[in-house]
Amino acid sequence: MTEPYPYKKKKMLAEKINNIDNVKYAVKIAAVMSKYNPDINYTKNANGISMFFHDLSDKTYHALEKLIKTIELKEEEKYNKTKNNTLMLTTGSTEEMITEHAYKYTTKEKNAIKSKKNDSDVFIAE
Repeated sequence: MTEPYPYKKKKMLAEKINNIDNVKYAVKIAAVMSKYNPDINYTKNANGISMFFHDLSDKTYHALEKLIKTIELKEEEKYNKTKNNTLMLTTGSTEEMITEHAYKYTTKEKNAIKSKKNDSDVFIAE
């Protein structure tokens, strides 16, 4: 038998679940909830699906916690991989990001870079 799940942890878990935007992860969370609580009531509307989170079994909370930790690790790994593939190149006083994928600047960004380069040239000339 699993230990009772404390209210504070339930609240933190609910907040983490509410902050998940990825539909794939939301489907996995719903699958876990319905697996351990097949008779769970939910309401479906234009905003999505609403469920009562406080009525779940303790086993469900533990499974959800494990799933959330896995999701957080995957997201952190993805972030670190992207961060490691990014190279900072400093030219004069301007820093430009170069990634392994070609990045195209918007017109506004191009103008800002030109402006920054021109500003640095003006300070050097004075």
